Amino acid sequence: MDIITEFIRSPEMREHLKKTPLPLWELTELIINAPETLEKKKEALKQLLSECADNIKKTLLQKYILEIQAALDALVARPGEVFNLIECWYDDETLCEKKSSAIPFTSYEAVFDYIHLMIVEEQWNDDTTCWTIIEKWVPAENGNMILTFEYTLINDMIVGFENFYERKMEKPYRWATQSYLDADLNLPIPFKPGDIVALDCRPFAPVKPALLLEVSDDCCGVQMLFEHDGMLNMDVYSTAALKHGHGFKDAWDHEYIHPLSYLYNLRRIDVPDDYVNVSREWDEKQFGAVLPFMQQIIRGNHFQEVPEDVLRRFYLAKYYLYKTD
Repeated sequence: MDIITEFIRSPEMREHLKKTPLPLWELTELIINAPETLEKKKEALKQLLSECADNIKKTLLQKYILEIQAALDALVARPGEVFNLIECWYDDETLCEKKSSAIPFTSYEAVFDYIHLMIVEEQWNDDTTCWTIIEKWVPAENGNMILTFEYTLINDMIVGFENFYERKMEKPYRWATQSYLDADLNLPIPFKPGDIVALDCRPFAPVKPALLLEVSDDCCGVQMLFEHDGMLNMDVYSTAALKHGHGFKDAWDHEYIHPLSYLYNLRRIDVPDDYVNVSREWDEKQFGAVLPFMQQIIRGNHFQEVPEDVLRRFYLAKYYLYKTD
């Protein structure tokens, strides 16, 4: 298996990473946080294990493989165990995640059939900002039920999970031992300051553009300018670290936390000159109104001055992206 080809969807990122050998720990993080099936992740980790000579690293890889296998094994229900299906979506008005009430099932196969029917009836596609969570509950003492696993699905694929364990205390308590889906991912990128890129973490949020202001190898070193989608009294623009999954705020000006790194789909948005140079009176007025806000936030965070034509291209990128994506 060519791990870069199988797990990185952006052609630009794929080409760059194939020229940039990654250490084992970066490849491991790339695999476990990817929007791919648990089975595919397990096979990729087994491949790394077969190629690894370091005993300490082999132990860690074996741990990940066993944890994924335990999550897959738990999909088989014993008598009394229940799967709860929770439908999730990105709400375009509140700009955050919304969830439905749980629907109980006695088998994973029944949940899977329901999800398939829902996808067909609601006509989900690549732009649909909907996903599902499946909870696995098992009987405990005194008639209680305990949450043991929580799975995250994109379409009909289980791409992440959390493993919960009971702690014996006066009151029931739970915590997750690990999570196999995380927006934080530190990989080298082929882009430079001034590039406009697509922040694409679908299905957990819609695509939006960001302007790169600084690019370095550390996790906080890729700084970007992005536009808010919230209420009129909110700040218009912010800067943040792209590799930490920032870029979205809800209607109350709180950060919306999504679980998927942008790096799997990170691509350049090339806004054509003929699109930029078309005279649009409304666009020019709007851009003139927001330009001071862009410049203020950039200067306020000690970034180098960005030319006005670059900022205009970034402003128009959202319209071009929505038109062509």
